[in-house]
Amino acid sequence: DLLNDSPFFSDFDWATPDPEEALRECEVYMYGKGMRSNYGKAIAHRLHSLTVEAIEYYFGESVPEDNGIPTVNMDMRPDAQRVLPTAPLANYDDGFSSMGLKHLDRILRHMDEKLWSIKNYHTL
Repeated sequence: DLLNDSPFFSDFDWATPDPEEALRECEVYMYGKGMRSNYGKAIAHRLHSLTVEAIEYYFGESVPEDNGIPTVNMDMRPDAQRVLPTAPLANYDDGFSSMGLKHLDRILRHMDEKLWSIKNYHTL
C-alpha cells in the first residue's frame, strides 16, 4: 500500500476509529509535516493533470496504464469524456532531463490547440 509504505506517513496511526478524531489527528499530523490549510486544494488541483509518468517519477512506484486513478481529460472537445477513469500516459519527450522541462514541453506542444486543457490564459 502506497500510503503505509511511504516514509512520510510511516509514523501516522491509521487505526483511529472516530472519523472526527481521525480528521483532527490528520490535520495536526499534516501541519507538523509542513502541510497547510491549502493542502487539499493543492492536491485536487494537481490531480487534474496527473499522468502515469508523473506518478512514477514523484512517487517512485510503477503504475500500469490501466491504473484506476481518475483524472480530468485534457481533451476539451464537446463529445469528449470529461473525467478519464485512469491517469493517461503523457508521452513526454525523453530528450529533456528534468520532469519540469518535460511538463513544460507537453504544455507548449499543445498550446495552440483550441480544445486542449484550460484556456483563457495567455500562452506563456
